Amino acid sequence: MRKTTIALATVAALGLASPAFASSSDTRAEVIQAYEAINDAFERQDLDAINALRTSDHVSVSSSRDATVDVGERLARAPLEDFKRTPTSEIIVEEIVPGVAVQRFQASMEGSRDGRPVPSDVVITIIWQQQEDGRWLERLYQHTPLRG
Repeated sequence: MRKTTIALATVAALGLASPAFASSSDTRAEVIQAYEAINDAFERQDLDAINALRTSDHVSVSSSRDATVDVGERLARAPLEDFKRTPTSEIIVEEIVPGVAVQRFQASMEGSRDGRPVPSDVVITIIWQQQEDGRWLERLYQHTPLRG
């Protein structure tokens, strides 16, 4: 009974608190700018720039890999991704707590990763973490194929 009461109180508190963390237009613009910068770094195959735009504990999860890959392991391999992402839906950015934002959207992808074709239609989810200096760094990247 006590666990149920605590769980209900927690859910109620979270439900009441969630509107307080609505994203500002500044947060959305800053996250979109960081997303464009990391995409540009991948296009240029600039490992230093990619590393500078991700947290040290970054994780990437995708259907075109056999497992999750941390930033160090991913950057140790070359060439990097050889594909393009084109958003096919609105890019949503929500600050879920101060300094942590989730970016999500649908995209069309063309190309390959590690010599294997990437799925063409995906949902992309990225978690961004704001640093003390105000920069937003990618902490988690995941794309999931859309099934027809």
